[in-house]
This record gives sequence, C-alpha cells and structure tokens, in this order.
Amino acid sequence: MGNYHLEHLSQKLSKVFLTQSFLFNDNMKRSAAGEGFSAGFGLGMGWIMAGYISQMMKPSEKIVKQVIVCLKCGSKNPIENKFCGQCGQALYPSPPIQCPRCTTIMASSMKFCGKCGYPLRKTGKTRKKRKSAA
Repeated sequence: MGNYHLEHLSQKLSKVFLTQSFLFNDNMKRSAAGEGFSAGFGLGMGWIMAGYISQMMKPSEKIVKQVIVCLKCGSKNPIENKFCGQCGQALYPSPPIQCPRCTTIMASSMKFCGKCGYPLRKTGKTRKKRKSAA
C-alpha cells in the first residue's frame, strides 16, 4: 500500500510538472514575438544612444587659426605674414650672419662684428676720386 501511494504521488507530480512545463513553453511562444520586439527596440535604442554619446564626446571641429603676436605692438597677425600688419615690425628674426674675417656668427641687425670690429655692411656710399685732367 505504501508503494501505491508513492506511485500515485509520483504520477500526480509528473502531471503537474508536465502541465507547468507546457504552460511555460506556451507562454514563451506567445510572448516571443513581443519579447523579440522589445529586445529589438531596446537594442536599437542602445545603438542610437551610443551614437549620440559618442558624438557628444568628440571634440568640436572648430577651425583654429594660428596667429603670431608682434613683439613691438602686441597685435595678432596671421602666421603667413612676415611683417606686422599694424606697425610693420618683422615678425620673424632674420637669419644670422657670419663675420668674413673671424667667422663669428651674430645677428643680422649688427653693423660691425662684436669680436673683431670688422664692418659687416657697407656703411655708406663712397665717392671715387676723379682723376684730374691735367
């Protein structure tokens, strides 16, 4: 008699389990379309949000114009300019020059060599003396 009760109980549990399993599977089939739509909608929104966030994180693409500031008057000049547009000052230093006598290198603005005193530029026009027609 004990075996009968166990067998009967086992059959009832099997039926309950099978019924619950069937209901679960049936509900899954019915809601699969809805869940698929929800999952697709959620995934789509995720991609949209990811694209939006990545756009927000990008640095702005503003064109930055490079300028050089004049040391004399302080005005801003385009980097292509060689001279200041306000005061005419040279914006870039001129290349250095070398003394022909002692080979010392110095700024091109110097008129005489700082080491040996040799004239680096012609100081003025000199007149040639005319030969007298005597």
